[in-house]
Amino acid sequence: MSETSAYTIRSMFSIASNVCLADWAVVRYTVPSWLKVFGSLLEEVVVVVDERPPTGRIAELNPDLWDEGKLWHELSLLKEHDSRVRIVRLSECPSEAVSRKWFGKSRPVRCQAGTPILAFICALEETHQDWVMRTDSDMLFHEAGWLRAAENLLEQGTVVEPPRLALDTQVVSTRALMVKRSCFAKCLPIKPWRLHPLGRLHRALKGRPTWLALEQMLEREKIKGRIKHTILPRTLGFSLHVAQRQYSIEPWFGTMVKRVETGDIPTEQAAQWNLSPQCWSAATPDLHPIETSARWVPHSR
Repeated sequence: MSETSAYTIRSMFSIASNVCLADWAVVRYTVPSWLKVFGSLLEEVVVVVDERPPTGRIAELNPDLWDEGKLWHELSLLKEHDSRVRIVRLSECPSEAVSRKWFGKSRPVRCQAGTPILAFICALEETHQDWVMRTDSDMLFHEAGWLRAAENLLEQGTVVEPPRLALDTQVVSTRALMVKRSCFAKCLPIKPWRLHPLGRLHRALKGRPTWLALEQMLEREKIKGRIKHTILPRTLGFSLHVAQRQYSIEPWFGTMVKRVETGDIPTEQAAQWNLSPQCWSAATPDLHPIETSARWVPHSR
């Protein structure tokens, strides 16, 4: 049982995530944190690796951190220290079949800004459990009851998001969302939505994709009434987004992760879904480095 859960749920669940070449620094903290927070409720963490260089707006973020060697090194350490971690190359996934299931004849790989689409859905489809949380590799969680609250909603085929800090919208986000695959499958395929005509022309002239992001597609489907979606209340815990990869190489990052796991965050941070170092430095002047070995939560089956 996890340190933060005092109850059982009807079935274990999987986490599905994906990484690119710039994610090596953040996954060495986030993945061990997920394993710790969810404990024995978590069957596996499936990480799909997209080895191709980022494109579009995504390519402009964190170019100094692109390092294939470091990424594979960190992923190998994750597998070594916890048997629940499973690494899958995107190139080895049954992409055609997955795309057909989700989008019919269309084959969206990345959206117009470079955000993954195929890697997202392949990660979800690679999991063994029916109940799965698809999350970005830069998300942290505090669990105080939202897993249990999600159960009945998932049975109804609803797309469920963990609580967000500073919730001010009900718009779908793929930063972290949960589905019961067998129930959600009844909503598939979804329409592969594209940009408006002028936007399509602009992207096409630059040789870029014209697809909307997956979360925007899901939002359109929700508006059309073809899927149900809800975000769980903040009283049941929260999710926190590490918006900048550079934060994860700072000496204070590990200590901050440990505090998020227990729900101990500054008041100012509670008003923002994205991690704000300014909030933490003002409230916690004694933030200090965490030993590398303390990142791990060894687990074997």
